Amino acid sequence: NSSNLRVMRFVRLARTLRGVRVIRLLRYIGALRTIVFSIISTLGSLFWSLVLLMMIFYCFSVIITQSVADYCRSEQHFRNMPCPAELQQHWSSIAESMLTLFLAISGGLSWGEALNPLRAVGVPAFASVLLYIVIAEFAVMNVILGVFCNTAIESAGADREIAIMKQMKKQEGQMKTLKDIFTEIDLDCSNEINLQELKEALKSSKLRSFMTSIGISTDDVWTLFMTVDTDGSGEISLEEFVHGCMQLQGPAKGLQVARMSYENTVMRGEIKKIRDEVINFQQEMKDRTSVAAPI
Repeated sequence: NSSNLRVMRFVRLARTLRGVRVIRLLRYIGALRTIVFSIISTLGSLFWSLVLLMMIFYCFSVIITQSVADYCRSEQHFRNMPCPAELQQHWSSIAESMLTLFLAISGGLSWGEALNPLRAVGVPAFASVLLYIVIAEFAVMNVILGVFCNTAIESAGADREIAIMKQMKKQEGQMKTLKDIFTEIDLDCSNEINLQELKEALKSSKLRSFMTSIGISTDDVWTLFMTVDTDGSGEISLEEFVHGCMQLQGPAKGLQVARMSYENTVMRGEIKKIRDEVINFQQEMKDRTSVAAPI
């Protein structure tokens, strides 16, 4: 018996470890990971949503249940008639009324079925149910749905690993597309493209539209070619084309702007130094000219 018990414990441990491996797979399954973590992130909103709904259920249940109780007492006292079974079924107590209100907005019960018996009770109870449906269906539930969606979206956007995987997937797709475009431009299959080939390729509206869609201007082909041709050889290789287009796409990045600002500062310093040297040279020439003039 003890040996069988040990075997069972080992089997349970193995199953537990297998479950842990399944959880670790969430790191590599982007869509499933996004769904699971989005659900977890909305648990706080779910709790407070339930609290709000319970408060609404209770407030309306007190009003409706009190009206039904008064109606049933009057019917029994003055007419000697029992309380209708439909009222007893849905509105007999506060707890039963809260359950009815919950089922009315969650699809478990047609709210018209619970509303019809209240016609005989009076206007306050009937109007309370109508007001509850309007508030719960058109205001509360829509706001709760919006909060849930916003929380899930923020959670998915804040997850660093999910953001990295999405960015890597996007870059891989763009690199593959750029490689295919390079193959289309390279008509002579030399694995390099020159300025003329690029000009001919950009005459195609399809290619121009794609380049524009990723933020690369095709108005000045020569400037585009010289920018991508980093080694200045007059021809662009596959690596240069892909790397250059990836760098040029979209608006200027903060690092690129900072680099341009630094280079401009250095260039201004060099220009200022050259200007000072030119002024000093002119001054020296004037001094030498003034000294040599009397002779």
